[in-house]
Amino acid sequence: KNTCYIWPAEDPYSKHGEANNPKVPAQFICLLYSHFYLNLTAEQKREFVELMTTKYGTIMGEINTPWYEHVVPINDLFMETYTLLDARGRPVHPKTSFDFFKHFGIDQRFKTIS
Repeated sequence: KNTCYIWPAEDPYSKHGEANNPKVPAQFICLLYSHFYLNLTAEQKREFVELMTTKYGTIMGEINTPWYEHVVPINDLFMETYTLLDARGRPVHPKTSFDFFKHFGIDQRFKTIS
């Protein structure tokens, strides 16, 4: 779903792209990810990059937006994270995922930044 945006991780996404098209969810995923990553400490960034390039490969999640129809009202832009995929692309044990999220301060539901 339009998720192939690339920019230097140490730059805010907004320096390289905009989040202005509600029909392209990738823009908002990039905005939320950038906000999360840039708020990590230098040590957390180093550890995060190490784990995501050796042990894990993907954080699975879903972007939720207030401008699309939902069964229940969604009032904020937010990302729900629910698992990690290992370096081979297979889901890891849920406890491993949630421990990872807790360690890096990734709420299962990213706080809105809108």
